[in-house]
Amino acid sequence: MAALFKEKDLLQNPRILDLGAGIGSSVPFWHSYFPGSEIACLDVSKRSIEIGESRNGHLIKFVRFDDDMIPFPFTYWLHMNLGCVQ
Repeated sequence: MAALFKEKDLLQNPRILDLGAGIGSSVPFWHSYFPGSEIACLDVSKRSIEIGESRNGHLIKFVRFDDDMIPFPFTYWLHMNLGCVQ
């Protein structure tokens, strides 16, 4: 992924939305490869968001998804990661 972003000259500060982020297990990966990026984790589970914030809330933003619309403009994010989303 990082090689693709670099090839397309998008590595500088891509905006990444991790949909279905759960407890944020991907946060260390995203943060290590894209440290200057705006990254948000979105999940339906209040408990998962709480755990994620306690572990990595200092690195990125965690947002609870409790509606039928993503609470961000769709075109805002350069990359969306779909983890176990049905």
